[in-house]
This record gives sequence, structure tokens and C-alpha cells, in this order.
Amino acid sequence: MRCLITGGGRGIGRAMAVQLVSQGHEVLVNDTGCGLDGSPGVLEPSGALPPPFTFDLSTAAGCQQLWVLVDGSDTPPIDALVHCAALTQAPLATQVEVNLLAPLRLTEAFLPALRATHGVVLFFSSGVVDDCPYDHRFYTASKAGLEAYARCLAAQDEVDTYLVRPSAQTRLNPRATTTPEDIAQTCVRLLLERPPAYRGRVLSLPGQGRIVMEEVSSWTS
Repeated sequence: MRCLITGGGRGIGRAMAVQLVSQGHEVLVNDTGCGLDGSPGVLEPSGALPPPFTFDLSTAAGCQQLWVLVDGSDTPPIDALVHCAALTQAPLATQVEVNLLAPLRLTEAFLPALRATHGVVLFFSSGVVDDCPYDHRFYTASKAGLEAYARCLAAQDEVDTYLVRPSAQTRLNPRATTTPEDIAQTCVRLLLERPPAYRGRVLSLPGQGRIVMEEVSSWTS
């Protein structure tokens, strides 16, 4: 499997990349190393992974450049696309660009390749979509939009689509006790096994391999 992971330089994304590489899969990573607010940071080193791409996904140009490089005419198509990149404390426009528009732009760009390989897309969301904390309203809104897009994509049944709300100790969720490696193992299993019952559903991942399907309320006029 050839997989692209955004935000794969640390946390769950990095853990997924390491696990996939250890199983013989080709993994491409994009990560700018920025903090929660978009400020410069340092990527976690890993001898198991190739150096990450560092395209700025807060811009349409950065998304385009990543797509052109990964989906070039002299490279095989990707089989899996994983959206881990996220910001919680950046300005409104930057949060919307990274958390919502970048996954939409990249998914739409890679859709022809993913359709050809009957590929898989994994979106990372958050329980804040239900909690609606005022202090994280921009992050919440962007993740709610991402969930809506993922469900629309899944309804077309052209690629296998999974939507997860992980609970792991990361920069975004420092109080959690579950390790990124634990959650990554479950996500890797979703990518490789693609269980039909979980496609297009909102999945909470509390750890230890558990998957909880959330009930999503519907709006009626």
C-alpha cells in the first residue's frame, strides 16, 4: 500500500507512519512541524521514516504542490490518504484552511487515483463536535464541516471512507491517557482491513482496539 499522511511528523500520524512502514508499506508524510497555533516547531525524528514533505497546507498553493509531487506521472497512485494535520489556536482563517479546506482540496485532487485503486481515506475529527466548547469554536466548526464532507464522500461508495474521533495523549488532547501508538494501531487496522460496518460512520476510538460508533443526529425541516 502507498499511503500519504498529513500531519504525520508527530503524534498519532507519526505512530501510524512508523507502524505502516514496519509492515512493509510505502508511507509519504507531510508535516511543517508547526505548533497548535501554527508557530514553527521541531519535527520528531524517526529513523524508520523518510524525511517529511513540508508543504504549507494552510494555502491552496501548498496543497497543489503536495498533490503534484505525490501524484506525478512517474509515480504510482496512492492507495490511502490520511488527514491528521490540525490546528486549534491559530487565527480563524488558518484553522479553517488546515482543518477543513486542506483535507477537502487534497481529497478532491487525489480522488481519481483513489477511485482507480479503490483506495481508502481516513479523516481525523474530534469529540468537540458534540461538546461545542466556546473557546474552541473555530476548531469545532472546521471539524464539523470535515465530518459532513466525509459522510458525503462515503455515500458515493467510490472509495472506502472512515471518520475517527481519537482519544490519545497528544498536543491536542494532553489530558488523555491512551498513547498515540495505541490509537494508531486501530487506525492502521481500519486502513488495511476496511471493515464495511464502519465505513462512513463517526467512530470514537477510546483505546485498546475499541471502536464505538457514534449516533449522529439528523436535521429535518
